[in-house]
Amino acid sequence: MHALLKLALRKEIDAHQSLACRGFTLIELIVVIIILGVLSSIALPTLVRHVGKAKEAEATQFLSSVGFAQQGYFFEARQFATDYATLGVAMPSKYYDFLPPNTSISPPRTKSTALSRDSGLTGARHYSLGVYYNMDTYSIVLCQGSVPGALTEAPDDPSGSCSNGGTNVF
Repeated sequence: MHALLKLALRKEIDAHQSLACRGFTLIELIVVIIILGVLSSIALPTLVRHVGKAKEAEATQFLSSVGFAQQGYFFEARQFATDYATLGVAMPSKYYDFLPPNTSISPPRTKSTALSRDSGLTGARHYSLGVYYNMDTYSIVLCQGSVPGALTEAPDDPSGSCSNGGTNVF
């Protein structure tokens, strides 16, 4: 009897081991692939949006540096610089094209523009910076495009509005 019980137990263990080693069915694999597809379709737009925001941070940081450098240059030279090399600011060019400063003597102001190279893919927006001088006072206006790909321009006057529905960031 003991040998019979041992044999039955051995058969049961072998049956479980053969089920465990059989692998996945085609249906199980298809279900897993569908679940992964749904999850990635949810996560991908968020990832792209965050990549665009990181690129925008590069543009705003550079334009802010330009704004402060233009103020310092104007303080010493009594005019705004007409190129970035004169300001001594390192110009990143991986994600944005920075147009040369558009400088005016009367009234003293300068505008710099950052155009996103791939705004359609990452959702990064264009930016424009205006630096103004009026009676010993400096003003800075940073405009952000209303939607990716929409151009915007800083106003001619610090109290003005950004063009094309752009948002005044600061």
